[in-house]
Amino acid sequence: MQSKRIAILMVFGSLFVSLVLLVRNQQHKANPTVAPPSPTKPSPVSQPTTSSSKTDISLLIRAVQQAPKDPQRHWDLVEAYQTNQDWKEARKQLLEIITLEPKSPKALLALASLDFSEKNLLAAETTYRTITQKWKNSDEAWAGLAGALFHEKRYLEASDAARNAVRLSPNNSAHHAVLGTALMEAALQFPNRSEFKLQLAEARHELESILSNWNQKGEITYRLGRLCLTQRDYHSAISYYTQAQTLLPDRASVTFSLAGSYIASGDRTTGRKVLEEGLKKFPNEAALYDMMGQMLQQSKETNALPLALQMFEKAVQLSPKTGRFLERYGVACLRANRLEEARKLFEQSATLNPNRAYPYQQLALIYNRLGRPKRAKEASQIAQDLVRDAQQLKQFQNLSALHPESVGLHLILADRYRDLGMRGPSRDQYLMVLQLEQKNQRALEGIKALGAVP
Repeated sequence: MQSKRIAILMVFGSLFVSLVLLVRNQQHKANPTVAPPSPTKPSPVSQPTTSSSKTDISLLIRAVQQAPKDPQRHWDLVEAYQTNQDWKEARKQLLEIITLEPKSPKALLALASLDFSEKNLLAAETTYRTITQKWKNSDEAWAGLAGALFHEKRYLEASDAARNAVRLSPNNSAHHAVLGTALMEAALQFPNRSEFKLQLAEARHELESILSNWNQKGEITYRLGRLCLTQRDYHSAISYYTQAQTLLPDRASVTFSLAGSYIASGDRTTGRKVLEEGLKKFPNEAALYDMMGQMLQQSKETNALPLALQMFEKAVQLSPKTGRFLERYGVACLRANRLEEARKLFEQSATLNPNRAYPYQQLALIYNRLGRPKRAKEASQIAQDLVRDAQQLKQFQNLSALHPESVGLHLILADRYRDLGMRGPSRDQYLMVLQLEQKNQRALEGIKALGAVP
């Protein structure tokens, strides 16, 4: 009996955290499949082999040549290439096995896993879909498809695929983790994320259901903290983030989130303490400086404003293309009467976020103070237009939340998100339309324009 190694994608996407690949090992009575390298730590296509391994591979190649229609000999060669991380040759053997064993999904699963590890996401998705169409009860295929779709940021589709994996194998914690994470990201990608209460609640339930028997508890507790903070359950968010901080001591984003949870709960004293400790441990984390600047700006202590200015400046130095950091540094400069610096900062923010009204509102004030009324008028007009658009978008979001059965509202939101460059929310709104009207032409064309096949 040989070990079957199938790579299942476990993604825990967030603003600060990289994606995680979960490798699940299980025993089976057939042949092994390939467990390629993690996409977060890609390995070369071919690694140098020892003279012994070269000899072994030569013997296996001769065995295949002697019995080219024996699948087991090809599998032995696949495993040898896998051991040496020669994925190109492993792929060739897998394609041979697929031809020899058309009634088995094992080689297709291995091929899809290999494509996924090499970040050929569309190829992996296509292969996983082929498997799910032919072998509808393959939970590995549905989980792999969910992983590929997640990496493509197609969260709604990923959650649908993960549901099938959970349905077929309800005791598999990895499938529940994929489903919970996909549901979470599907909700959090929207600007009105707090209105997706059902999805957030389901995501939380899925992740909490596996926490007790999950090996990587740090990752799960971090995601649960994020969920609870979005739900404004500050007590639970603090509890989960505190656990995550113990389990992931080198993760700056955990410290940032824990401090933010304390502040949101009204406990600014503890939040400040967490921030100060975080800045000592993570002196290059821009978000911590920005948050400290905000706290200082709102405090009554001596020299608070100059100190806040220094914090915002440091945040921008560390992350010069983060619009919110630029804006808060700009406000601090404006309060310090450093008008030219404020102007440059808000102009940079407006360039980075052309659909956001706030930088244009501030620029209108700054241009007036600099004696440039024409520019002030132009900025003011742009700001008014953007505010009107944002208010209209909010109205449609609220109406859609009240009437989720309305195809027209979903289409309006999908088109608007697409215009704003929000591809994920736009795609998912079109998909919601197709769930209501399977052949809705406008939704099909919208998805095609986004470059994704439903």
